[in-house]
Amino acid sequence: MVFPMLMRLAIQFGPDLMRAASSAGGSGGGGGGVKVTGSGFTWVSNTIGPKMYAAAKNAPVFLAKTTEYYALQTEGYAKSKAPWRDRTGNARSGLTAMPSAQMTATGGEYQIDLFHRVPYGIWLEVRHGGRYEIINPTVQVQGQAFFRAAQGMFGAMFGGR
Repeated sequence: MVFPMLMRLAIQFGPDLMRAASSAGGSGGGGGGVKVTGSGFTWVSNTIGPKMYAAAKNAPVFLAKTTEYYALQTEGYAKSKAPWRDRTGNARSGLTAMPSAQMTATGGEYQIDLFHRVPYGIWLEVRHGGRYEIINPTVQVQGQAFFRAAQGMFGAMFGGR
């Protein structure tokens, strides 16, 4: 049974990347060259087309694996950093992070849901001025790492750092 305290981290991968890949030379080939007007006969190779095509193919796989990895990291972080003292261990062991990926022909959504599996988990989060809160602090820390990883992946795919 899942109880109402839930936080969600989500990355949406939409049709814009797919469209950009096909319009930038989606065949994945070298893309010949482009004659630059006004500068004589300068030849420029098509470097963005193949990268866009590869990103559109590889991003869903990478994001799914990254989501699975960060779900494990998120759950471990929440369990290890929960600020309360255990009496039964049920609240700590009931902290759960579940990854999911929804894929369509035009994109997808990758998310991690972090929640309590004990009925009193909500009170650990909201009572006593948040003294025993763990879900929001975990999302703040792990969410940044999750989004940095996704951002780094796209940077690497397009020749950035």
